[in-house]
Amino acid sequence: MIDIFFLELVAILSTIQYAVCLLKLPQHLLLFTDSLNSVTAFNFLSVSELLHNVLLLRAADLILRSGINIYVQHIDRKENIWVDMLSCLLDEYHHKFTADHVCIFTSLRDLLPA
Repeated sequence: MIDIFFLELVAILSTIQYAVCLLKLPQHLLLFTDSLNSVTAFNFLSVSELLHNVLLLRAADLILRSGINIYVQHIDRKENIWVDMLSCLLDEYHHKFTADHVCIFTSLRDLLPA
């Protein structure tokens, strides 16, 4: 089922996909999310919905192939001003955080196994 939890996992998977495609592969990747479900899912690499598990399996595949250590941590929504700005005010975000590099999500077809 495509729900907000699925979309949270897509965002995390997209970030991992981006990281493994960098010319200089990072050794560690720390991801913050305001979704406790996503944190739990990445701690256990298992959820009840089959479609959600497909995303976790793809993430696990990328992590194993790249050797990157992935850490998914919870951040309180009130402390996460970046997410609100990115979701609503992309131009203002670029103006306020000029050093940040924002990438647009790739197609789900590119992220999921065949």
